[in-house]
Amino acid sequence: MAVLLFSSCGKDNGDSKTTEVKLNGKWALRKEVSKDYENGKLLETDTDTYSGNDSYIEFKDGKFTLTDNSGDGSFTVTLPYTISSDSKKIKLTCSGEDCIVENGIMEIKTLDSKNLVLYVEETEEDDDVTYKYTTELHFVKI
Repeated sequence: MAVLLFSSCGKDNGDSKTTEVKLNGKWALRKEVSKDYENGKLLETDTDTYSGNDSYIEFKDGKFTLTDNSGDGSFTVTLPYTISSDSKKIKLTCSGEDCIVENGIMEIKTLDSKNLVLYVEETEEDDDVTYKYTTELHFVKI
């Protein structure tokens, strides 16, 4: 798949349309780094690596699709999305059980023609304990 990017003499100001063009296409999951915190203290870090194209995401026509064929069961979820005006976040249009990430928000850490890194953070409180779970997802363009 070819993505055409047009450059100008001006500085890239994080235009959401430019980000959308860069995102367009399929991205295969290569690495997932999960961290668990309790009251700000790191408890555990887990890193998983992947090969092949069994788990991937696709951005196309304003829709985000997650496909996972890597485990015992496979599934696909498709949701509309928007990009924040500063081009740093992807907001999935979802609610409740339909959301695959808390509040439907994924932060864009890295985005170029070959690599995409998304960051997801979830928090919950139980009495006086605050739990935070972070996941950094590393993708390559396919």
